[in-house]
Amino acid sequence: MAQDKVRFVGQPVAIVVAESKAEALEAGECLEIEYEEIPAVTNLQQAAVPNAPRLCDELPDNIGAVQTEGDAEEVERVFAQAEYVTRMELVNNRVVGSPLEPRGLLCEVNEKTGKLILHSMHQSPTRLHAVLSTVFQLEPEQLQIIVRDIGGGFGTKVAVHPEDILIVYAANKLKRAVKWTATRTEEFQASVHGRDHWNNAELAFDSAGKILALRVHTLANSGAYLTNPALLIPLGLMYRVINSVYHIPLMYLDTKCVLTNTAPIGAYRGAGRPEGIYPMERLM
Repeated sequence: MAQDKVRFVGQPVAIVVAESKAEALEAGECLEIEYEEIPAVTNLQQAAVPNAPRLCDELPDNIGAVQTEGDAEEVERVFAQAEYVTRMELVNNRVVGSPLEPRGLLCEVNEKTGKLILHSMHQSPTRLHAVLSTVFQLEPEQLQIIVRDIGGGFGTKVAVHPEDILIVYAANKLKRAVKWTATRTEEFQASVHGRDHWNNAELAFDSAGKILALRVHTLANSGAYLTNPALLIPLGLMYRVINSVYHIPLMYLDTKCVLTNTAPIGAYRGAGRPEGIYPMERLM
């Protein structure tokens, strides 16, 4: 949940546990939260400039990670001698998975052993088990995760969301079953989103139209937090497939992951592949 600062619309700020859904909703409406408005930045390019409002006080700016691939000087030399150069400024828009079946959780506590049993709609139960075991300092056998039909996932249910941790915490604290189901609005606002890249892409050709070199500068929106997928997708996956089906002798890729006051980025349908293939095919 938010600690001191709420960094994006939809970020959880409190948890209410009640005997019924109606009571929980009524109690939630009774919460009084005082907000002090502070500067925020949601635009990817605006967030990347040095004087933009910072999301993390410990960082000098909003650039959470930087990676370069290739020889910049050699690629520049090839571009200078190329017969033809195609240049494009591209936006790979932010998308939301928003499955018809929103996330749902039910955590039970075995009265005799104290073992936690979590029924989850998660696409990666082993990852979820590892994270929860670490957070709550549990031995592996103290937590069981059961996954049955999850409905649509599209990658959005791979991430570990705050509710995954909160429901286990509440059940363990109260020593009774706790259930939670996201509303469609919560799923749209607060689940991980996808894509949201800005590319300055260039492709150099010789006189016969043969590809000589590719150069791409990318700003990748990480959202409000540097989650594993937000970094892995642009830094660990995108560059591996950006050449698509083409032979490209030389490449230079400069990628920056940028923090913004938006929902965190996660996997969505082929994570990393659409982000890489899109600029290449547009250039072609």
